[in-house]
Amino acid sequence: WMPGVAIGSEDDVELPDPSQMVTEILRRNYLFAGSVFPREPWMRIGKPSPSRTVDDWENWVRLIVEGDCRVTPAPSPTVLYRSSPGQASAAEGCLPDEIELVERLLTEPEYVSHRQILTVTLRRRQSRARLLEGLALASDGHAWRARTVFADAARIDHSLRGGTRPIPHGSITLRALFGMVSPDLAVRRRGQRLARQAVAAPETTKAVVTSQRLATSPQIQAPSAMPPVSADV
Repeated sequence: WMPGVAIGSEDDVELPDPSQMVTEILRRNYLFAGSVFPREPWMRIGKPSPSRTVDDWENWVRLIVEGDCRVTPAPSPTVLYRSSPGQASAAEGCLPDEIELVERLLTEPEYVSHRQILTVTLRRRQSRARLLEGLALASDGHAWRARTVFADAARIDHSLRGGTRPIPHGSITLRALFGMVSPDLAVRRRGQRLARQAVAAPETTKAVVTSQRLATSPQIQAPSAMPPVSADV
């Protein structure tokens, strides 16, 4: 492969409409960690993140919310990186840092007008953390303790938004309620899902060239059809 040369393609993350970028970045990190951004807004509002696992999400939040930046596809690939199986489980390990970040944003005056969406974001992540704790307990044979934790997860989120779609987009409450009814079956279903992901994911490391960039609002461009390119190596 040669950096910048299209040798294959895969689906990219769909970017939200520019009018929804602020709301969506406070819900989830939809930007690739290697996205490029202008120097001026970062020098103006950039703050060192205390987290080493979600520092990219914090950077994008501050650039989009405080720096008035919006995301567009770059005209050409900007990043070559390697991805490998197991990234989904690694993302689950970031939940404590994601919770800490949202709690911190809720205390900052720049985010007073975004408290409602941040509160929902915080509840979903707290609920998901409890759901994973319940699954771990059920997997170790502690079914009744798991049911208590599942009940707590359902209480925290108490939303059916997303239905049965895969987490993080689906309803955590539905999965928690299912775990309360049958902890063992919930564990088996999770194992089956992880097995399907392992089969779908390449067993070899993959080199991926992708592109996203942040620009200040006056420079918003219409999305262009430029998918990332990838090749097994």
